Amino acid sequence: MTDSIDPARWQDLTMSLGDDLDEIIETFFQDTPVNLQNMEAALANGDQQCFQRLAHSLKSTAAVVGATQMVALCRDLEQERVVNPAILMEKIAIIRSIFIQTQRALNTLMAARS
Repeated sequence: MTDSIDPARWQDLTMSLGDDLDEIIETFFQDTPVNLQNMEAALANGDQQCFQRLAHSLKSTAAVVGATQMVALCRDLEQERVVNPAILMEKIAIIRSIFIQTQRALNTLMAARS
């Protein structure tokens, strides 16, 4: 198991969802980059409420697949009250990097199921 994915959550997902897990993981893979881009756009537009809503959405989606590092970082962004776009953009870049690691971990776990 990797540090990116909560082992208990992964076991729960595989046992309860079976083949439907593939679709959930694929949706996570497709939606996350779009969500991150939308967060950047919200920052660029100075829309703090939209930014926080998107951070909350990404946190929830990451929690579904057990992506613990992403959940923690998104929680921080969701609760961010001081609007400093440069710092928030850096945090989004970190989340993007963690997402890539999470994709690799999930692909490895999915391959092991086959």
